[in-house]
Amino acid sequence: MAAGHRLEDDMTVTAPRDVALVTGAGGGICAEVARGLASEGMRLILVDHDAEAVRRVAGELGDRLACDSLVADVTDVRALETAFAALPAGLRPGVLVNGVGGDTRTRPLTELTEAGLEHGSPTT
Repeated sequence: MAAGHRLEDDMTVTAPRDVALVTGAGGGICAEVARGLASEGMRLILVDHDAEAVRRVAGELGDRLACDSLVADVTDVRALETAFAALPAGLRPGVLVNGVGGDTRTRPLTELTEAGLEHGSPTT
């Protein structure tokens, strides 16, 4: 992602609403959200920096996974690019549960820049 690149540049309105990407899915509230989404019939893409934890949750949700879980630090743009490159061709989440990485409390996700993702500030 180039400096100043905005995530909305990569978004598509045609993404399926039955696929959710959950960051921080290896534990806590985000793992519970993933379980809840799975119980509602969503297919999941789980992301966490803790490989063992995200694989444990993935093991619980096996048949609801849209792909293998991704191990990446979501504040590291290069790690995310590498992880997302491993997604099956054409797989696009229509729902994002951003449990970690970047501050989207005060601005929309579409205004989050690379620097904001890495440092927790929504527009810097």
